[in-house]
Parts: sequence; C-alpha cells; structure tokens
Amino acid sequence: ETTTVRVETQRFTDLETLMQHMRASDTQHAFSVAWVDLLSGRNSVLTQGSFATAAELEPDPAGPLQQPPSRSIALPAITYPRLTQTPLMRLFNRVYHRAAPAELAVSYESITRFWHPLDVLGRWNRLYGRQGFLQWQCVIPDEHESAFVEICSQLRHAPSYLTVLKRFGSAGPGHLSFPKSGWTLAVDLPATQLVHELLDRLDEIMNRADGRLYLAKDARMSRSTFEAGYPRADDWRAIRATVDPTGRWASDLSVRLGL
Repeated sequence: ETTTVRVETQRFTDLETLMQHMRASDTQHAFSVAWVDLLSGRNSVLTQGSFATAAELEPDPAGPLQQPPSRSIALPAITYPRLTQTPLMRLFNRVYHRAAPAELAVSYESITRFWHPLDVLGRWNRLYGRQGFLQWQCVIPDEHESAFVEICSQLRHAPSYLTVLKRFGSAGPGHLSFPKSGWTLAVDLPATQLVHELLDRLDEIMNRADGRLYLAKDARMSRSTFEAGYPRADDWRAIRATVDPTGRWASDLSVRLGL
C-alpha cells in the first residue's frame, strides 16, 4: 500500500540471543537484517521491517506510493590511510551499538533509507584505500549452525568492519540460486594477503557445512569450492551449451569457475 517501511530496531549484547530472536521472528516481518560487531564478538543491532499500511501513516500530498528522494555525500578521491584501522573501527562500533535502542523501538523509514543505508555515503569504498576490499558472503544451513558460529569466531581475528547477518528461506528453482534455508553472513574485508588466506580457511569450514558463496559478490572463489556449493552447475552448463555453443558470453568469473 505504501513505500514506507515500519521498522523495529533493537540492540543485543551476545550473538546467541540475537540468533534466537531472529529464528523466533522469522515469519513476523517481511525484512530482517542484523549488523554484527565481530570485532567485539558479541554486540549487534537487529533491524526488522514490513511495509506500512496507508492507515498507519499521516496523509501525504505526494501520496502513499511516492518515490523517496536519493541523497548522498560523496567521499573525495584522497587517501584514507587510517580510517579503517581496527582501533578506530572498534570505537565506531561501540558508538553505533550504544546509539541503538536497548528495548525494541518502532520508526518509519523510506525504502531507500531502509534497504540502502550505505548509499547516504557515496563512494564509501574509498575508506579502504587503494588496496580495495573483498566482499565474502556465505550461506550455512540451519543443521550446520555450529559451522556458522565457528566462522564468526574466526572473523574476530580479522578486520571485518562491516558485517551483516540475515535469515534465508528455502532455495529457489534457479540452477545457480544462492539462498537455502539457514543463515547468510556478509563481510567486507580489506584486500590483503592475510585476508585471502583467512577466506580460504573459511571456505573449507563452509564446504564441510554444505554451504556456498554468493556468486554476485565473488572475486576469488576456487573452482572446487564452487562445485561443492552448486551441485546443479552441470545442468546450467548443459543449457549454456545449447544457447552459446562457442562460448562468446564470458566473464572473468565464468572462466575461473568453468561456467
């Protein structure tokens, strides 16, 4: 009925309580996402929302289905040598966590603000400097939740500044569909050699837990990791062979993963 989201926000001080709350409220909200401070290993802020009804809102001359304005402040193209260093990020995370309500609070936000909060800061990737950053997003089935906890524990020793946790429903029908019932964790990490080595170890944990990585964010997955996570890849290749037999459509990712 509207483009406004009714948002419930609450902070937590341990990962287990957060996960219990997210499991219990799976079907109560259309959208659910948690920011997790893995540098502390415990603090988090859970944001859940559903579209507001017209009756919930004050009448607006622009109407209930208005397009929200898009505003952002772009970071200048300069070097940011220390803005993403661990001590400063620990301080930022503590401030962000304390700013969230301890008890559940309700607010109303536009879809732009709710779905794309980082867009308020244009070119935020510049905070990682010239080395850039990697995004790593996995899904771990519910029956292997211990592996998910192990991954979170490993990431405590890495500069995982931006970490997002969500719940997934059942898998889709696509041959390369990423979701499956369980937990999905997305992290942004500086693109250093140590981080590459850490992610190789996390891939192994994820593979043992019947998980997989999100292709849309991948820049370094091995072919063996891909094959383990996407058992219908051969079905996809068979379809591709019929529509593109000479392999004219290709990308760095498709070449690396044998697609």
